Amino acid sequence: LMDTPGHTQLLDEVDASLPLVDGVMILIDVVEGVTKQTEKLIYLAMDHQLPIVIVLNKMDRFILELKVPPQEAYHKLRYIVAELNQLLKGYPKRHDHPQQRFSPALGNVLFASTLMGWCFSTFTFARIYSRYYNHINATTFSKALWGPIKYLEESGRFQKTQDESESTFITFILEPLYKMYAHLVGTEIEHLPLLLKLLKVKLSKKELKLNIKPLLNRVLREFFADSSTGSIVEAMNMYIPSVKDGIPRIVNNYYTGNDDKKQELIRGHTDGPLSIYITKLYHEKQCKRFYAFGRV
Repeated sequence: LMDTPGHTQLLDEVDASLPLVDGVMILIDVVEGVTKQTEKLIYLAMDHQLPIVIVLNKMDRFILELKVPPQEAYHKLRYIVAELNQLLKGYPKRHDHPQQRFSPALGNVLFASTLMGWCFSTFTFARIYSRYYNHINATTFSKALWGPIKYLEESGRFQKTQDESESTFITFILEPLYKMYAHLVGTEIEHLPLLLKLLKVKLSKKELKLNIKPLLNRVLREFFADSSTGSIVEAMNMYIPSVKDGIPRIVNNYYTGNDDKKQELIRGHTDGPLSIYITKLYHEKQCKRFYAFGRV
């Protein structure tokens, strides 16, 4: 994983890194939404023909800072995803790019709070339900957790709805998440063990005495432990090619040498020519030499 700065004045750092990677994961603040910088980053990635995974970050701000109801939070998330898809449609060479649509249902949009240390996709959240209810098929259930779909409690079925305030994403994800935060913040310390038992989270006696923010962080990290790593790894596995599979794109896009050498590089054999693609030179403090930044 290569972390690049998101500030507008450091866009050249992002641009230097893109020829060297096999895919891009873009974090978006859910409160700020899609900014001009987001647009630049997406179009830069598309210029380099890179697959993109979106992480809607700082979800905890909806609950702890802004205190917006789950329905309003959902509409904000839906609006961000719709804006991202409008950006895709506005890209001039859209049909040359593998990315055609962003959607949590497709697994290329994740939800996270990096401050609290958790992340999930609709599939990994469905898998959490399957831990508690054995009859739930996580794959089938996850497909019904985004969009204008509601759950009919009487029949146990899902159906499309015009009223998005009834959405399954609100019912099965946002409302339980909000309640978890509310209970953890409002529960007296002597009642915490019972709540944690229901969540299947184990804490030491010392951890139970933590202040509220460290306690929230610890409990939620534990609750989403499998989901946090699982959702990121699964998204990368689905959308971002392996190092070996990514070689042809890099060689075809950036190599300007003879065709024989080009074919050898694409084959990627261990006994083939050793090459490095350098995208930037960084000078040392004394300015006596440069460090070359590139991909072997």
